[in-house]
Amino acid sequence: MKSKYKYFYDNPWTVLKFPKRNKAILYNGKTKQYGFYDLQPVPIDEKSAKKLKTVDNQYPVKLLMFLAGALGVSFALNVIKMFM
Repeated sequence: MKSKYKYFYDNPWTVLKFPKRNKAILYNGKTKQYGFYDLQPVPIDEKSAKKLKTVDNQYPVKLLMFLAGALGVSFALNVIKMFM
């Protein structure tokens, strides 16, 4: 059985992987012992690295400005409607 963070086997061993920390924990359920191991690096070739998409850091700012403008227009229309 496989979940998001764990691999379960029929034998007493459990493997917990933490790719952001580059570590894995190997746990033995019978002896209640565990060990920490380094994960092997994943090789990245240059062709696939060039195809990676760069993230535009201005996207959240633009979205926030759009939502603030929409809120301002809505507020202005409601104030105008209230006084007329």
